[in-house]
Amino acid sequence: MFFFMKMFGLLLGIYSYGIFFLGILGILQKDILLTGSIVFWSVAAFVFSNYISIHTFLFVRDFKTGLVITFIFLSIGINLIGALGPELSYDSLWYHLTLPKLYLQKNEIFFIPGGLLYYSAMPKLAELLYIPAVSFTNEIGAKFIHFGFGIGGIIVLYQLTRRFLSQKMSLLVIAVLVSNLVFAWEVITAYSDLMWLFYEVLAFATFFAYLQSRLKLYLILTGVFLGFAITTKLVAIISIPLYSLLFLYYLFPRFKNWIASCVTLLISALVVPLPWFIFSYINTRNPVYPFFSGYLSSYEKIDSLLDILRPGNVIENVSGLFLFSPDPVSPIYLIFFPLVFLIWKFLSTHERLIFLYCLLVTIFLYLIPESGGARFLLPYLPVFSLGVGIVIFKLTKDAGYKAFGAVSVAIILLVLFSTIIYRAAANTKYIPYLLGQETKSEFLTKHLEFGFSDFYDSDGYFAENIQADDMVLLFGFHNLYYVNFPFVHESWYTGEPVTHVATQRTELPDQYLNWGLVYENEKTRVKVYEKP
Repeated sequence: MFFFMKMFGLLLGIYSYGIFFLGILGILQKDILLTGSIVFWSVAAFVFSNYISIHTFLFVRDFKTGLVITFIFLSIGINLIGALGPELSYDSLWYHLTLPKLYLQKNEIFFIPGGLLYYSAMPKLAELLYIPAVSFTNEIGAKFIHFGFGIGGIIVLYQLTRRFLSQKMSLLVIAVLVSNLVFAWEVITAYSDLMWLFYEVLAFATFFAYLQSRLKLYLILTGVFLGFAITTKLVAIISIPLYSLLFLYYLFPRFKNWIASCVTLLISALVVPLPWFIFSYINTRNPVYPFFSGYLSSYEKIDSLLDILRPGNVIENVSGLFLFSPDPVSPIYLIFFPLVFLIWKFLSTHERLIFLYCLLVTIFLYLIPESGGARFLLPYLPVFSLGVGIVIFKLTKDAGYKAFGAVSVAIILLVLFSTIIYRAAANTKYIPYLLGQETKSEFLTKHLEFGFSDFYDSDGYFAENIQADDMVLLFGFHNLYYVNFPFVHESWYTGEPVTHVATQRTELPDQYLNWGLVYENEKTRVKVYEKP
């Protein structure tokens, strides 16, 4: 299975770049996408049929194992309900889904200037995979892809964990991961963080395969998977110095070997997103746009070293990352990780690398200003969860705390159960839609945040009154995915003729004050004006 997941990860990356080059060439057409998708999935099915095997983790051997499996599948099933409903999440409606939709409208991948869709220049593996999903289905297909990457991450984590722990403990590690509210929420969205998670845990598993076999191919693959992670989310570039420090610890004091390993990893990782860097440089003269371009000023703010290292700030910010993030992380990590000091002498070099990895990730995310909190920690949580499993295993087997195992299982299942209850309550809103008791229009009109950033043609005015040869200039609109009429946004408007002006939560610009108001919707906060 691990071989298949590596092959599948490579194939997905190649498939995404196939879509990228179709878009660059301006031939991003539905028939070509369909042909390429059929070829890709046929190859993936062939690889799957040749290397898949039935694993014993589905076979229940005792009550505790059965209970853990039941909770895991219950969590997955409850969140599948949300994954099959229309998209409501902010970033998806802002750019994750909007960019693929705009690319399909023009049959090409292009840079969109202005202050709204500045992410159009960044590496976008996720958005490339969403292009065929949006083309052949709708946003629900894209959500299901992201859900699938969450499942893929679970499978790779299970395979990785079996290198260190028993079947029962490996299942417990999976339970720790899915107990995170940030994970349970992300699987119902069309975001990109679970794709980042998939490639990060795949890179870590391949990294350990390299340490055990010393085959250079595994080192190159580790870099390639990190490259796909960077192509998914540019901030994943922090993983390159992360692995460089892991190599330093493992190879110390063989500095020549360390330098050679780091150079190989660096080249392998950066060559993958290189086409995107070139695309960004050609369009913006900045290979990592919008960083260092004024749009992400919070990321470019450098606090004083004294403030960063002040013990009070360190404790407050690190504990806040794990306990008070808007996208909550399970408290399990703060419960179990302090116990590492009790088992350190029982750990092998490879096991110590796991805890060093967790420490370095925490330090890096702490040092990145306005890092994104738990969503940036999410891709690294599989390894954090493995660390929890090792703590429990070592304490019960080597340190002599026999009763600790039962207590640990109870704590993990309690946290997972609370996550299941919370997500079940959050996902109940999708049930009327899935049962056909509520139309998509009714669902979106009821649940979108019109007063904040969302738009939807709730009463059908635009569908009935805006024709294919019209053009609507939008002011104040932010999340554009559900805009299904010809439009140009104020952020990239260059003066072309328009037939209507629409505003949302903003005043009409002075130059259009003589245009007549023809439509107003108090719920969606939208007004439409027509040229006199």
